Amino acid sequence: MSMPRHPHVLNSSPPSPDDDLTLQVGERGFRTVLALTGEIDIGNSDVLARRLTAEIDRTGPGREVVVDLSSVQFCAAAGITALLDVHRHCRDRRTPLVFTGAAGQVLQVIRLTRADEVLPLALIGS
Repeated sequence: MSMPRHPHVLNSSPPSPDDDLTLQVGERGFRTVLALTGEIDIGNSDVLARRLTAEIDRTGPGREVVVDLSSVQFCAAAGITALLDVHRHCRDRRTPLVFTGAAGQVLQVIRLTRADEVLPLALIGS
């Protein structure tokens, strides 16, 4: 079970509580889990990439990072760019990375942009 260390609100100026994107950081065994909740759009994608990168930089060498997308309801193309930036950062740093929980609209956008050919996805039932 993942135990959150600290939540972060990622939107710099959210128009409403429903539009917040939050990040919870926790551990599960030898993995760092970065769990996202909300919507990823052009208004928060840059902040998201910076926050995920900062959390990844805090992990120990060789520690796997899991980005949990199961509570993300919407992801714009800018969000896919942020996820690809995080993937490149992990690759350059030689940090094992996997994205989990992508479903519905989020998975559809990942597939439409062909990001599924690059991002390490763990999909259940696919």
